[in-house]
Amino acid sequence: MNVTMANQGLFAWLLRRLQKRPVFDKNKLYVSELLSILLQMDEANRRQLGEVDGIDILLQQLSVYKRHDPGSQEEIELMLNLFDCLCSSLMLPENKDRFLKGEGIQLMNLMLREKHMSRDSALRVLDYTLCPVSQLMDQNTNELPSHQKSTINTVDPEAVVIANCSKFIEILGLRTIFPLFMHCPREHALRSTSSGSKTKVKVISGPTSAEMEEHVINIISALLRHSPPETFKPRVLAKFVENDHEKVDRLIELHLKYLDIVKATNSKVEIMRRNEKKWIGYTREEVETELMLKRLEGGLLPLQVLDVIILDVCVNGAPTILERVLHLLKMRSISVNSVLDTVQEYVNNLGEESTTGTTLSEKTRVTDLLKKFKELLTS
Repeated sequence: MNVTMANQGLFAWLLRRLQKRPVFDKNKLYVSELLSILLQMDEANRRQLGEVDGIDILLQQLSVYKRHDPGSQEEIELMLNLFDCLCSSLMLPENKDRFLKGEGIQLMNLMLREKHMSRDSALRVLDYTLCPVSQLMDQNTNELPSHQKSTINTVDPEAVVIANCSKFIEILGLRTIFPLFMHCPREHALRSTSSGSKTKVKVISGPTSAEMEEHVINIISALLRHSPPETFKPRVLAKFVENDHEKVDRLIELHLKYLDIVKATNSKVEIMRRNEKKWIGYTREEVETELMLKRLEGGLLPLQVLDVIILDVCVNGAPTILERVLHLLKMRSISVNSVLDTVQEYVNNLGEESTTGTTLSEKTRVTDLLKKFKELLTS
């Protein structure tokens, strides 16, 4: 039903309503909520939004907040809804390309520099735009008109991510993201108070400090993975040498932090595994899948990303980086196998039967990093 509504011009009307002055009114808030719901529903809506210049319009509406905070609690909610719309849209490679051409990366970088309320959500947007998304088509794609189907898959997902990472480095985004890597920002307090006989406080969900830390880790991982090795990747690697390898120190600090979190999560998962009553009606494969999701949500995913970063900078960066990593691990009585085992599990979980080029490319890349890292240890 939502696809039919979009095809009948609903998106065009919603976007026109968003552009009307003033910057905020309650109707704009309702429009942003409806738009956010539609974009989360399926891929067809995200594609439709891009084709009616929705990415540019969302960027125009959000540009107001690069140097100014919203003027009311309801306007905060409007801003967050617009960011949600943008993130949902960026799941499509075509929209990542439109985001790049609409100077969205420049806008997000400005928001990070200005340190206003929009900064927190700008990190999430950059995470979406710099990281690849597997091109799995919704069944709703079949409902698109033939003239819209002709635009599907016209953008190479890998190429557009490489272009986005290159642009971020070109506009000096490394100067913005690495200070946030060294000191994760605290979330802004976002609360809405409603009037009446009783005052109710509604917490408006912005990114938490932990979520922002994970976004920063993902962004740096994406820059290492997708930046062209002849031009921009050396600039990323150089960051891990400057100021007496302070970024390497931070990498190991975060590795130890998430290693402790994962150990605690693993203990809880083992208790869950032994609770036979909980798994009545589940197959063994379903049980293991559910428990793996718990582990990923409980810190394993950021630990895996961090440890792949460690391997990448050791293999491709200056020799002093590996020396620093081994020294720091030894000082804390931590075996280098804690890194290798985590990365090996990550590779194993990518699967043997994957058919997506993105996943196969990542598996090949990380397997190669593992091999070269082990060779460095024995040389």
